[in-house]
Amino acid sequence: MLSAEAVCDLYRARWQIELVFKACKSYLNIDKLGNCGLYQLECLIYGCLTAICIAFLMYSAFYIEIYTLHQRGISMLLFIKLWADEASTISENINLSLTAIQEIYHILTRISKHSLHEKRKRKTTLELLQEYYLPKINYQNVA
Repeated sequence: MLSAEAVCDLYRARWQIELVFKACKSYLNIDKLGNCGLYQLECLIYGCLTAICIAFLMYSAFYIEIYTLHQRGISMLLFIKLWADEASTISENINLSLTAIQEIYHILTRISKHSLHEKRKRKTTLELLQEYYLPKINYQNVA
């Protein structure tokens, strides 16, 4: 059903999956649960999974926004690393006041801009996969 070129691009997507695991292990510390009881272990696992979901949700949202503004993607590894570095500041501001929300948005925007991919002549694997599997999206209307 797919062309040889599409199959090769899809095969390269496995590296994107490896990057997700690397980000979780290196920057979100899912491999450092320590020696604890069953209930503490469950809490740590659920906490890690919650952090992973929030981090990748933020990455996805800001990827679209930054791509719209700069026509460049952002590095997932760098975004997750910087997000983890700022996690305590972000969590301190989660009281849902307008200034707190603006502060979190400002932090995530700064992280996204620092995570920009260098300008390239060739497309990234993610951009190639988007061409094959995602409908053409007008990102100006999404944000």
